[in-house]
Amino acid sequence: MKEMPNPRVEAIPPSRPPHPRHWARADDLPDGMVNVGTGSDPTILNLAGLVQRVVGHEGEIRWDASKPDGTPRKLLDVSRLRNFGWEPQIDLEQGLRSTYDWYRENVRG
Repeated sequence: MKEMPNPRVEAIPPSRPPHPRHWARADDLPDGMVNVGTGSDPTILNLAGLVQRVVGHEGEIRWDASKPDGTPRKLLDVSRLRNFGWEPQIDLEQGLRSTYDWYRENVRG
């Protein structure tokens, strides 16, 4: 696949106020569990910057304010899992990096 220059990226608004989201990597979840998070919730703006850094994008991220903001907050309560001794082992940046590495090796070639 041809390398792309660092074009401008169109994105949803960083939210007013910034709406955080909850992320967890599937292979970091307890066996058989779904809809589990890590207890942290970075904003879409922070996530966009992290993805940009992980993939090496140096172009502009332009926020499209014509798009809706969505739900103000989505943070899962993981206190019960933590009471059983579970803690996430893969942080968001590590999960993004390993996913991007997999993509580069298996899809982008």
